[in-house]
Amino acid sequence: MKIATVTLSTLAACVAFTGFAQATERWRVPLAISSNLPGVGSGYIDWAETLNAIGGDHIQVRIYDPGEIVPAFGVFDAVRDNRVPAGLAVMNYSAGTIPAGNLLTGVPFGLGPSEYAGWYYTGGGKELTQDLFNKHGVHGMLCLMTGPETGGWFRNEVSVPDDIRGLKFRTAGPGAKVYEKLGASVTALSYGETFSALERGLMDAVEASIPSVDIALGLHKVTKHAYFPGWQQPVGAGHLVVNLGVWNGLTDIQKALVEAACDAAAIKNIPISDAVQAAAIHTAVEAGVQVHHFSEELLVAFEAASNEVLAEEAAADADFKAIYESMEAYKAHMSELGPLTGGN
Repeated sequence: MKIATVTLSTLAACVAFTGFAQATERWRVPLAISSNLPGVGSGYIDWAETLNAIGGDHIQVRIYDPGEIVPAFGVFDAVRDNRVPAGLAVMNYSAGTIPAGNLLTGVPFGLGPSEYAGWYYTGGGKELTQDLFNKHGVHGMLCLMTGPETGGWFRNEVSVPDDIRGLKFRTAGPGAKVYEKLGASVTALSYGETFSALERGLMDAVEASIPSVDIALGLHKVTKHAYFPGWQQPVGAGHLVVNLGVWNGLTDIQKALVEAACDAAAIKNIPISDAVQAAAIHTAVEAGVQVHHFSEELLVAFEAASNEVLAEEAAADADFKAIYESMEAYKAHMSELGPLTGGN
């Protein structure tokens, strides 16, 4: 079994190397998140290897880490402007111009991984996602999923809403506005900037990603309190975005190959990502980090503020409203499975 795995990996690498020059379509694909981050970046590598293995002389890709050809927060814009043909984007990085991008990455107290996949593939999510992307000159699709994020890494313990007031906090997505409502001073930093800001005392607390990524970033080395659950993002979703003109110029076979590779990577990465989280938390504990569950008082405050933020965003943006209402309807629909699964 081990020999077969190595052989397949070597074959994929050979195809990736030799096929790039021969394929009729060749893409340089920037990433919004580094490929070396465990539980996330491995999914992007898997997508590229899968597409190159099946793409043959139809399509080949090479991925580039943030900053190599495009900054992390600039992936979507670079694709839209056709500076690169495609990119693997984190849509909450574009929330300043596309508010609904926050929803596509993960919603506070919202859909978990299996629910998000169900919404996307069977609940109208794919169509709503595509409609949103088309308005901004791109074609896009779900291409990565992870489980819930860490709730946050704090220098000091927090137990009541007043403990949030005045904190200098790194986060992104809808959770950023929730923390602002509770009085925190929020800054959205790229992953590459996060550890340095925390180490230099520019941040009191950080919410970045899933535990394995947080450990890779070194957040456990400069904080002593890790909190769960990751209410702000119960699922992490990444999307492949392709310039609309480029996409429309592809053959049906090329389009099918790209979509198949994304579908495979998105679903496959969930169990792979989950599998590395226990070891990550163990590493944090060994380093002296205390693992906490957010108090009920804080979770109530977070959820109340989240509901306010999401309602405000929905009132201000029609695309946000349509996607949010669709997600909420799907969540309500899935809650009816409670008696079948033993849930409430």
